Amino acid sequence: MAPFSSKTLLTHTLALGLCAFATTSFADNHSGHGHNEAAGEAPAAAGETAVVLYEAGVHYEELLVPAAPADSNTVEVAEVFSYLCIHCFNFDASVSEWSLRQDESVSFIRIPAIFNKDWALFAQAYYTAEALGVSDKTHDAIFEAVHTRKEDLRTPATIAALFKRVAGVETDVFQKAFDSFSVRSKLQQADSRARQFRLQSVPTMVVNGKYKTNSTMAGTNIGMLQVVDFLVKKEQAAKTAAAAKNTAQSAAE
Repeated sequence: MAPFSSKTLLTHTLALGLCAFATTSFADNHSGHGHNEAAGEAPAAAGETAVVLYEAGVHYEELLVPAAPADSNTVEVAEVFSYLCIHCFNFDASVSEWSLRQDESVSFIRIPAIFNKDWALFAQAYYTAEALGVSDKTHDAIFEAVHTRKEDLRTPATIAALFKRVAGVETDVFQKAFDSFSVRSKLQQADSRARQFRLQSVPTMVVNGKYKTNSTMAGTNIGMLQVVDFLVKKEQAAKTAAAAKNTAQSAAE
């Protein structure tokens, strides 16, 4: 496979002004301004628990028109990403580890962004892997191929070759799933949801179709996940309150 040149890769990932976040490490966040200030935490006295103060319009944005989550019984957390975004690659390990810490009340999903035809191709690859049940083998492999080995995977044939190499998927099986109605339907749904989220860049995290945040608003990638934790608790509290209200109304009838 032909490698991307540095110029080609930079032009490809930044051409639309997307995926343009400066990714700051957790260690960097501790230097300079200090972790409490950067993460929006009020300083706590000895023996007290810090109170996190995240503000709408600063650390996260409330969507004017909420997008209905796929499962109303859980709090849905969606990461909108692209395999062609270096910042999504840098964020992937952190968000994967975060997702493993969640209980059954939180559902985590990924939504591939479709900002141009190349991003659409990789979004189609994402849903093809999902349809074939090989996402656990292909997800990291695609990121590594693009950003570590600088492989040019921007054709169905090169992606099919990767699927065969890392997941043992034969080319004809890959192509059938890649061109399937179900995969193309998921592409359309992903594009529709991204438009509902009014995305401007990736990675972006969306909580229950109501709130979105990114590393620019949160300060860092780690800060973004801390804001997500805050919003998840906010939604869980709202669900609990709504359930209590419904129970009280039913008892009163």
